[in-house]
Amino acid sequence: MYEKELVYQIRGAAFDIYNNVIGNWSEETFEDILCDALLEKRLKFERQKEHEVIYKDHRVGLFYTDVIVENKIILELKSAPEIFALHQAQTISYLKITGLQLAMLINFGGTEIYIKAFPNNVSRKKVLTANFDIDKINLPAEDKSLIQPFLMISKEILEILGPGYFHQVYRRAFWDELKYNNINFEWIKELELNYKGKVYDKKELKFYKINNLLISIVAVNSLNELALSRFSQYIKHYKCNKGLIVNFNNTSVDFRYLK
Repeated sequence: MYEKELVYQIRGAAFDIYNNVIGNWSEETFEDILCDALLEKRLKFERQKEHEVIYKDHRVGLFYTDVIVENKIILELKSAPEIFALHQAQTISYLKITGLQLAMLINFGGTEIYIKAFPNNVSRKKVLTANFDIDKINLPAEDKSLIQPFLMISKEILEILGPGYFHQVYRRAFWDELKYNNINFEWIKELELNYKGKVYDKKELKFYKINNLLISIVAVNSLNELALSRFSQYIKHYKCNKGLIVNFNNTSVDFRYLK
């Protein structure tokens, strides 16, 4: 077993915290408490350590681990009602990027404490397998043909990186794939608020425009109706007639196609 004694000490600290802390608190608060407990045990640790995210030998962004103990074990901390496959996949993806041998996913927010250790079996492999079949999508053949290349690109990115990163990581990986596949695109990065010829404000946007298709790459909890409604407005504003949103905060290819 990887670092059996170290795992035992971390588990003991986590159980003691869960049994003695009353109330529902944020992940950051539990991180504070757990780090103090690690100090009491004289364990060395790093909080919010910065790591490069590498996709096919290219740097595509940064991410930060919650806690790394003794430069050996990643602690991914949650304060959620329950743990889903997405949380587990996120933890595994961090192992792949850091190259460390063990990660522990700890959730303080459920009806009982959740602690699970994940050994690193993915350093040179895909984080997950995202089952996806274009033929099962209920769209006309012309629309399927239009979005298939971009969904297959998204599938590969998700399988290699896994979920759990910020939007910009997936956007940069998507950029690299478009370049690699010789797909021409326009990079839209700013929206100007122009009312009756007067500019009132500007905001940052990140869209790919490929002919008449507008593509948005995100990593959000869910693609709600408000987000889809706003994206529909952007589709019209940028003189497109179709749009594709791909959400990487999932263990499968999560997308919406608008026309």
